Amino acid sequence: QPPAGARTYNQLLTESKIHNDTRNKNIDVYPNPAINYFIVYNYDLSNNMISLYDISGKLMMSKQTKDLATRVDVNDLPNGVYVLTIKGTDGKISRTEKMVIAR
Repeated sequence: QPPAGARTYNQLLTESKIHNDTRNKNIDVYPNPAINYFIVYNYDLSNNMISLYDISGKLMMSKQTKDLATRVDVNDLPNGVYVLTIKGTDGKISRTEKMVIAR
C-alpha cells in the first residue's frame, strides 16, 4: 500500500501527459542501471530540477543541475526501480524514465 499522497509511476506519467519515457535530446542519463551514482548530462546548460521517485511515487531525492554534468549519488538508496523526472525552469517535465539501481 503506497503512503497517503504518494503518486504511482503511471500517475506521474499521466500528470505530465507522458505515455512512455520521454527523451529530450539535450539531456542524457548514464549509467542506467546505476550502482553508486548516475550523471545527468545537460547539453543546453539550462537549469533543471532532477527528481527521483520510488515505484510507489514517494520522492526520494531532488537536485538542481549545475553544469554540463551533474552527479547524483544513490549510495543511500536500496536496489530497485525508480522514476527519474527532469523539469525545466518553466516547471514542465522535459524527461522522464525508469531508473534502476542495482549493486
